[in-house]
Amino acid sequence: MLQRQLYALTAEGCEVKLFLRDQHRWIDAAIIHAVESDLVTIRYRLPKENSPSEHNLWEEMIRLDSIGSISRKVTSRPSAPNLRASQPVAIEKNLYPLA
Repeated sequence: MLQRQLYALTAEGCEVKLFLRDQHRWIDAAIIHAVESDLVTIRYRLPKENSPSEHNLWEEMIRLDSIGSISRKVTSRPSAPNLRASQPVAIEKNLYPLA
């Protein structure tokens, strides 16, 4: 079942978040590049330690057994700083007055 899902995510080319059980770490924003037998090839970027504006591109081959969890972002929307919360309603105008 996991292998079929990995093939689908490979075809979509979307970013996923992986948890590696044997290393107890998360890999954020990885792209599944290939699935061959029990090996999964992923690519992801990490910022350089001395220069946060530059990134290193990593490619790892992971055994299927070491993948503990895969999640992906379904949708996102930008936050709008100009949206204001509604004004508080006067007690007299409440639909359900307090008893």
